Amino acid sequence: SVSSNLVLVVPYGLTTYIPEVLECYTMMGEYDFLLKIVTRDIASYETFIRQHLSQMTAFHDVSSNVALTKIKYTTALPLDLVE
Repeated sequence: SVSSNLVLVVPYGLTTYIPEVLECYTMMGEYDFLLKIVTRDIASYETFIRQHLSQMTAFHDVSSNVALTKIKYTTALPLDLVE
């Protein structure tokens, strides 16, 4: 529909125009979008939410999760699992 196309334009533009956004995904399930962002501190995060996300109609409900510890991070693909 036209309305859903208009809503999706905003998140796609985030990766280009807002440097704090590292990754942006459309989701299936409870939430429509998943953004991975980075800010200097919690105060900067609050400013980011107020000045950017809360101003966009695509993000009428914002939920946050903060990673405390990186347990594992890899970009290597387990190619032996692919047939």
